[in-house]
Amino acid sequence: SPQTYPLTKRPRYPWHIARKPLIVLGGAASVGRFAIQLGKLSGFSPIITTALLKHTSFLQFLGATHVLDRHLDTNALITEVAKITLNPVEVVFDTVSLPDTQAMGYSLLAPGRRLILLLPLEIKVKEEGKNMFHVTGMWTYLYSDTQGLGAQFYCILSRLIEAGDIKPNRLEVVPGGLNSIVSGLKKLELDRVSGAKLVIHPQETA
Repeated sequence: SPQTYPLTKRPRYPWHIARKPLIVLGGAASVGRFAIQLGKLSGFSPIITTALLKHTSFLQFLGATHVLDRHLDTNALITEVAKITLNPVEVVFDTVSLPDTQAMGYSLLAPGRRLILLLPLEIKVKEEGKNMFHVTGMWTYLYSDTQGLGAQFYCILSRLIEAGDIKPNRLEVVPGGLNSIVSGLKKLELDRVSGAKLVIHPQETA
């Protein structure tokens, strides 16, 4: 559980853990990019992620130690991970959370360890002692179990950014204001957006 920390010039991270492998499926997505950065701050190593290989340099800049092709099938990915680390994979963060990536993450995970999902579990799992967690990116006082961690994190978030420990998302501005919402959504539907968040400026609406 989180602990209090001194308000020093450079933030200290009360959630820091021992060096253990972390796999992030979908590292180029928004959640994936922040998962890599927080994983680095937390002391995970190596940090292995899947993505289009054109994002390799950027994801390594964020903290990934290894970037593997997102098109690898499960067996190929297991083989590549075994080349990187002999330690059991205790945490897999599936930021895609579709049935195929859920199955992949489950296969990569060591018994008794944690698979983190953004969407509800959609696969049948064996009784292997593996733990699945469905999480949401929300902090609110409606949920008492998140209040302490949320308050601590938001207290240091601006300093994390100022120190360069957290890099904000890269943005792609879609011109045309509100009139471009449909075309922007179409780009997302056709999987033509990768490694960036689409932004529309309402004031540009004609």
